[in-house]
Amino acid sequence: MAPPKLLARTGRAVRALLTFLSLLVLGGACLAPVQVERVWTTVASLNAARWRHTATLLESGKVLVVGGRDSTGEIGTAEVYDAQANRWTSAGALATTRAEHTATLLPDGKVLIVGGRSSGVIHASAELYDPAANSFSPAAPPSAARASHTATLLAAGQVLIAGGEDSLGALFTTELYDPLTNSWTKSGDLAVARTGHTATLLSSHEVLVVGGEVSTTTAATAELFDPKTNLFRYTDGLTNARRVHTATLLGDGKVLVVGGLSAGAVRASAELYDSKNGLWTFVPSLLDSVFNHTATLLQNGQVLVVGGNDGTRTLVSAELFTGEGVSWIRSGAVKAPREQHTATLLPNGQVLIAGGQESGAPPVPLASAELYRSLL
Repeated sequence: MAPPKLLARTGRAVRALLTFLSLLVLGGACLAPVQVERVWTTVASLNAARWRHTATLLESGKVLVVGGRDSTGEIGTAEVYDAQANRWTSAGALATTRAEHTATLLPDGKVLIVGGRSSGVIHASAELYDPAANSFSPAAPPSAARASHTATLLAAGQVLIAGGEDSLGALFTTELYDPLTNSWTKSGDLAVARTGHTATLLSSHEVLVVGGEVSTTTAATAELFDPKTNLFRYTDGLTNARRVHTATLLGDGKVLVVGGLSAGAVRASAELYDSKNGLWTFVPSLLDSVFNHTATLLQNGQVLVVGGNDGTRTLVSAELFTGEGVSWIRSGAVKAPREQHTATLLPNGQVLIAGGQESGAPPVPLASAELYRSLL
């Protein structure tokens, strides 16, 4: 085995070469995107094929997967992945089958499951998963039924539930869940009713709400939730309207928004929100137009975008955002085309990609799972 100092020097040299090649791509010196070698490894499959599910990293380092849809409809099963043992085990069952719900890790280690839909019914219910008991129990119900909403854990430990949709369409309303009292309180309304939007907790403790579907149009607007007043206010809007996009908080406090749909068009564009001045700026576009993808901040500060749909097919591609002024680079390909899957950063720096579906008539739900590991 090579000495540690030699390995460190080799790693620095490879990273320098990567940056140089990326800059060449931006300058037009290369005719094709740089393909950076990464390792994708197939791991144990889920016990149940599912999409539109949730995946939550537990305090133990294991991953809880809840609900979703299979080939027959919404399901109520849950399972836990142990990366060390490469094994999925049952985590009991929800009281209510659901997909398009949210799952939020609470400060006490439990997971709050809220809303969702099944058999055409949108739910106004909530459940708590207790890792110690490996089971679910009822939580106080929210005041409104909703699906495709967002759930954000605030710095004070409360969970902000915002927007989504009910049987009549997109919602303005928001609610706060207090895990200490197991109770809900109404918070300020969104300026715009939204579903398919994103909500990101900023370093300022405010929540940035972006895009989404508004009635029959797609929103380019963005709002900030202030936990001190429990109210929303407009901030600078996106350059491109989008829904079913991703939003990722970067290490420097900026938010990277990627892809999505707008008026039937699939976006390849990406934008950065700077919370210091409240403005958006463009960054280089993705190599693929994409929606229903995942975006994960890696331990090295890069963002991994996986799978999704380009408007004609489900993708196997993966791309890395390497930073402002650099480029997107290829990062290998997943073993199976997938969209509406989940991506979870594990404590060891690997990323667990689980489930999803491949588009078709009907869609094909997936039970397969993969691990991503960077070689650089």
